Amino acid sequence: MSTQDFIPRADNKFLVWLKTMVAYLLTKAAEWNIPQADVDEMETLTAGFDTALETAENPLTRTKVAIIVINKLINKK
Repeated sequence: MSTQDFIPRADNKFLVWLKTMVAYLLTKAAEWNIPQADVDEMETLTAGFDTALETAENPLTRTKVAIIVINKLINKK
């Protein structure tokens, strides 16, 4: 029996999932007693991933370094 992961593997789909999760977190942070600093860090990390992915996928900015950066962010080898 195979199991299905609810976190998408494709980078673009993962980014959509991540942004959705962070947006939901923003609405629940106080209720769940999540410190604002942690919420801010999630927003910063999400924005960084978004920028890195955009850089890696844009033919004008796609370089070996851009690919290495995005792969390190998502722990691909």
